[in-house]
Amino acid sequence: MSNKVEFMTDFDTADFTARYQIEFFEYWKKIKSSRTMPSRSDISPHDFVSILPHIIMFDYLPDENDFMVRLIGTKSASLLGEPKGRRLSDLKEHVSSLERLRWCVENKKPYYVIDTMGKKKNKHIKSSALVMPLSKNDQDVNMVIMVCNFWLI
Repeated sequence: MSNKVEFMTDFDTADFTARYQIEFFEYWKKIKSSRTMPSRSDISPHDFVSILPHIIMFDYLPDENDFMVRLIGTKSASLLGEPKGRRLSDLKEHVSSLERLRWCVENKKPYYVIDTMGKKKNKHIKSSALVMPLSKNDQDVNMVIMVCNFWLI
């Protein structure tokens, strides 16, 4: 099985592997309005309760150019563990995500990625993630929110 990563900066909702990714992307675009990106304070978890298990949120640490896991939904945690409060650079199994998240910060744009992770029960774990920046001032990314989908092949 090839571990080809599909990193998409120019994507369409037809690329998404889960309906809830489409729903959250529409929500993100709605709350950002005419701005480059919305802020964390624009997001109300009550607006997407059914999607919360698939969310991972990171604080961006500009001095270290690193990310700290702020929140991880139950579906994501069931496969990734419970890394809340840990730096991404300390999570060696997820270090490949670091450069992609940095791309999001530098470009202030969302991206979509499809990847093959390890194995579970002798099946490969595929993942897709819609990754979107958040900003307090619409200029500097201070958080990144990710909506994940996992499936076995």
